[in-house]
Amino acid sequence: MPQEQKTRLLLGFRIGATHSRISYSILEPGKGPEIRGIHQFPGQPIPGKATIPSVIYYSRDGEVRAAGNDVGRDCTEALIRNENWVKAERFVLHFQPKDKVPRQNLTPLPPLPLRKTAVEVLSDFLVYLNNSAKWYIREFLPVGSGSITWDKVPIHYVLSHPNEWAEPQQSLMRQAVEAAGLITDNGQNQLSFVPEGEACLDFSIRLEPTDPIWRTGVIIITTNNETVDINSYTSGTSQATFIETTEPQCYARGSGFVTQAAQEHLYGLLKDSRFHSDIPDMVQYFNRVIKPAFCNPGEAYYIPLSSTRDTHVRLHIREGKLRLDGADIATFYQPLIKCIIDGALTQRRITRRPLYNVLLLGNLASNDYVLGRVQDGLKPHGAGVKRPSASAQM
Repeated sequence: MPQEQKTRLLLGFRIGATHSRISYSILEPGKGPEIRGIHQFPGQPIPGKATIPSVIYYSRDGEVRAAGNDVGRDCTEALIRNENWVKAERFVLHFQPKDKVPRQNLTPLPPLPLRKTAVEVLSDFLVYLNNSAKWYIREFLPVGSGSITWDKVPIHYVLSHPNEWAEPQQSLMRQAVEAAGLITDNGQNQLSFVPEGEACLDFSIRLEPTDPIWRTGVIIITTNNETVDINSYTSGTSQATFIETTEPQCYARGSGFVTQAAQEHLYGLLKDSRFHSDIPDMVQYFNRVIKPAFCNPGEAYYIPLSSTRDTHVRLHIREGKLRLDGADIATFYQPLIKCIIDGALTQRRITRRPLYNVLLLGNLASNDYVLGRVQDGLKPHGAGVKRPSASAQM
């Protein structure tokens, strides 16, 4: 007698070095899955970004005081200063296998605070993500598929991880999931892991399932904050299967290096000026506003300063705005663009089957300048480059 199918909740956590995401799907018998992202969190009056800062603050006695999107609030910032909370950031990089990928870290990897282990910090962050997902589903889904879903049906957790991680890292992540109470030995909840390359492939196919590139093969390039990850796939024997043509590649040249180049440029320009202490705020503005929107090396871009009366012609500051020439900004992107082009060509050389389609994903896929330069670099080699229409969601 066939086993009765039951409704399940699929909950996906993508925990990156600097930002994380939550996605979910209600799996009902006889209905196709529809994966959605969570864009609103407790304490937010209106929907915001889907990304969550991968940050936790602890009190001096080791208790979690703030995590994720809670950190950016004004009241939280005051408590951080007044109560001397301790910050844990980039903690997932402590799981990184040292023999797999030589990483040129943007800055030295900060130690974990208060003698905590990477498993303990990840567990605390998973509690925050799980509570955020629970709040969202109960708050915004209809009663029949919201509160009842969370309390009554099994939850299948899916955690993505970098391509180079294997069983040792998955074992540590499982320990964190268990410590967070998401799964138990005798419970109905389940846990799966998926390499980010496979997750990107699935994401891309769901966005554009009829795209002909899935029949001929594709190189998927994902720009993360610290790395550029490259995977290649060709179609398998059936329409729904894909074969990885080569070992995934991971290069320590992510989008964070663009920000680092901007920071070095600003320090070089302002190192002996009274504006030196304002550089962290300038870098933050560049990272948030200019970096994703930059498109024309022939134009100037401006960073607002704290006072509109500030003027210093030699430092390119007029009426409270610092000018960055587009040609200078373009040099910040050049190492990343070269890495993407060289990585795609390397994948083509080592695969047994020619690949002419490149799909660009990640946190700079929506940048027109990056897309255009990569297209220019690969066009002479017969490769076309595109991005999915919803690339900003990755």
